[in-house]
Amino acid sequence: MSIPDLVPTIVRVSNKELRRRLFALPMVLQASARKEVVAEWIVECLRDKDHHKTGVVDFFVAISEDDNVKEIAVSIGELEFLLPSMLMLNAKLQQAACNTAVIGAVLNTKLSDRPLAVIVVYFDLALHLGMIWLFTQAVSIVQRDSWGGPVQRNEIIPVFGMVAINMYFSLREFSQMYEMLKLNLFSTYVSDAW
Repeated sequence: MSIPDLVPTIVRVSNKELRRRLFALPMVLQASARKEVVAEWIVECLRDKDHHKTGVVDFFVAISEDDNVKEIAVSIGELEFLLPSMLMLNAKLQQAACNTAVIGAVLNTKLSDRPLAVIVVYFDLALHLGMIWLFTQAVSIVQRDSWGGPVQRNEIIPVFGMVAINMYFSLREFSQMYEMLKLNLFSTYVSDAW
């Protein structure tokens, strides 16, 4: 068995305590921290049985303690379908994986490579603030005109603004569901929503 095959074998060990003791061995730690070890088996294990998923998270924890974490993170970040596969993890494993230095570096790289994600977050923030302002305007109009006078044209603008913003968020949710369906992650999306 070669060194690149050793780590995937350890990840697939079902006994959690044995797997963690194996990852604590100096030879295994050195083998885990090599770029040659990073391959598609990581994504396959993230989509496989529960103990394989836990094993990959243990692998992330083990290599996060190495000095060349950034080099390994670059190799892991280049894996196709890594992030969608991580969405298949339960919330506890997602949290554990994201708290490791290697996945933190991958996420930082992915976000900095895609400034659109940051722009979308700020755009959503602006729309949420706009929604709050429009809602306060609508409430003040209703309170002021509660006696039932005729509705003025400018009094309907906050309502149309709120409807337009709600349409944007609804369309975005539907497009997110469509993308999840394409990646076969819809069940994860629905379970996280509830």
